[in-house]
Amino acid sequence: MKKVIAYLRVSTEMQDLERQRKQVCNYCDEQGYNLIHVIEEKVSGAKINRKGINELLDFTNDDADLVIVSEQSRFSREKNIVKVLMNISNVLENGLDLVFLDNPTKVYKAGTEIEFSDLVLLMAGAYASNLERDKIAYRMQSGKEALFYSHPYAYMKTSTLFGFDVVPNPDYIPTNKDNTKKQVKQLIQINPKEADLIRKMFDLYVNHNYLAKDLQRFLADNGCNYSESTIQNILVNRLYIGERYYKGKLVHTIDAIVDKELFDKVPYIKKRNVVINDNVADTINPFKGLIKCSCGSSYILLKRRTGQKGMTCSNRVHSKGVCSNYGFLYSTLLSLGKCIVTNQSDNVRYNEETTKLLERYSSLKDELNNIINNIKSDIGLNNTRINNITGLIIDETDKRMISGYKSKLEELYNNDEHLNNILQSKKDELAKLDTTISNLSVNPDNIVDVSDIELKRLINTMIKRITYYSYNTNKGVFKVEYLNGYVAHFILVKKDGYIKHEQIFNVPDTFTFNPETMLFNIDVMLQQTEMSFNMVGMFETRYYNYEQLKEAYNIDEWLINKTA
Repeated sequence: MKKVIAYLRVSTEMQDLERQRKQVCNYCDEQGYNLIHVIEEKVSGAKINRKGINELLDFTNDDADLVIVSEQSRFSREKNIVKVLMNISNVLENGLDLVFLDNPTKVYKAGTEIEFSDLVLLMAGAYASNLERDKIAYRMQSGKEALFYSHPYAYMKTSTLFGFDVVPNPDYIPTNKDNTKKQVKQLIQINPKEADLIRKMFDLYVNHNYLAKDLQRFLADNGCNYSESTIQNILVNRLYIGERYYKGKLVHTIDAIVDKELFDKVPYIKKRNVVINDNVADTINPFKGLIKCSCGSSYILLKRRTGQKGMTCSNRVHSKGVCSNYGFLYSTLLSLGKCIVTNQSDNVRYNEETTKLLERYSSLKDELNNIINNIKSDIGLNNTRINNITGLIIDETDKRMISGYKSKLEELYNNDEHLNNILQSKKDELAKLDTTISNLSVNPDNIVDVSDIELKRLINTMIKRITYYSYNTNKGVFKVEYLNGYVAHFILVKKDGYIKHEQIFNVPDTFTFNPETMLFNIDVMLQQTEMSFNMVGMFETRYYNYEQLKEAYNIDEWLINKTA
């Protein structure tokens, strides 16, 4: 009794596999076969690298004798016909016979080459399956468009918009027996409570100088949690003034939630906010995306009530979570950035790490160039084969041979596209590597008077991340991680005794900082007599907080900055 594996597939979760299962069972009963395993999946046949097909291709003649599929279109609807034929061939090469039940008399035998006539039929079937999929997709899209046009409040199964509920359509007819026009199942309906919040949002934004982050807090206070980007989208969504669009075309006008005159003021208010609140401009903050809080959130640039620019943890600003860390003046960060970028030209350890990294990147660049040259050779060889096959087609008169040559030609063209994609990818890698090497080779001199834009460029070529760990309101530690792997620490003191300005101290490289204990770890050499001198016990690790460092060392020698 032959052992059988069945492959069943439908395109969506809404479809049922039962019809295919019955077909396979009936065929096995008629032939006296033993159905030992069924592979089921609900996924589009056009999708590449399907889990069910991969599982099928793992089976061999040690597991079963025959694979049954209800029809060829169930096996695949991929556009790449060569790939479809290769998968069929792989099943046969694994020692399994194959039959499609839309042509049950034809059994493709394991371990044998597919005959030319069968190959043509399989290619035609694969092409027809792909063509049918395109027709189905077109019909579904056309049907969706027709349903949207059929009712001004039609719900098209997108995410539910704030301000609206989804309700059943009372006019929906499950069947079309009376030749009535098909109706949508669900409609959108204004939610009165949310609509009031939306009207209030627009009023606050236009008339009361609220920003998106302020509206976020306003909604959170009313039990609605939305991101700033979602709120920005709400402010420009014309659905709230009663306009429904499909593919950029105005299709329906429905009841408005927001007055159009108020809605039309939003772009002007948004433009004004960009001008007034310079913290939203990318170029004003050279450290954007680089400066982080110890809680994991980013520090953002904000204007304080005093008019000063300050760095504040976004976790504190947006109330996304609890963060006890404090901020610092933007001018301090700016001075720190200029100092650490300039000082690295004289830093021995930094230069050593840079040299090592440049050597490694240089070696990697050589490897990439070798790979690119090999790919170019493969492309040249592939093009020669394409020219040879093209010449054979021109001289050939046998239609069957021409068809075979065209199939091979398609395979070569696919290979050419694949090789060129890889080549471009490697060229992009090489270009990025050249940029990285160029950036690492930058050796800035005095950049005290450099613009914020130029400082941003320099910082992004050297610094990977800056993390601020706050002791309290007045003190903290900057951990600076460079792109070459070097790490430096700087102590920030905002107020200490009679000091009323922010000071930055460059901690020696031999000191390491533990963020969990907020202590500096320092290996010190113990005093020993000449007779008892030995390496064991020669060093001891000691732990210092800021106050203890002041007592043990003259930290004024580390001072690199003073901001009034």
